Amino acid sequence: MYDPGTGEQLHDFNPGIEQSGLFWTTVISNDDVKVDLASGTASFEMHDAHMTDFITFVNSIAAVAGIARPGSVSFKVTWDATGPAVVTDLPTKPFYGEHAPADAQMEWTGRTPDYEFASHPIGTSSSPFGALLGHERNGSMY
Repeated sequence: MYDPGTGEQLHDFNPGIEQSGLFWTTVISNDDVKVDLASGTASFEMHDAHMTDFITFVNSIAAVAGIARPGSVSFKVTWDATGPAVVTDLPTKPFYGEHAPADAQMEWTGRTPDYEFASHPIGTSSSPFGALLGHERNGSMY
């Protein structure tokens, strides 16, 4: 979370860094994601997922003692295709993808024992950056 006036980071909810070095990644249930490419829709929803509020990115990568607070996040993201999929086939990379332009919407809540932040409802959000909905395969899966 950032202060919209100053751009200063105020909170950094994330699951931490694994001993392997993997960061900002957590296991999710298959039930949390729903995709129907035939109808051009998808959603990703989690409730009360354990995340630590490290306050800043630097704290999260440096594991600064005494700064982090236990917390949780809940969110819902939806995608609705707005046009046909475009195929990208790059055998020399190797990469194959079919992606349709889409509208995306999101709502989010972050909580610690001391405070709670919530976005506006999902129906008020928009995706002016241009979302995509589709599937791809690469590397050995090409």
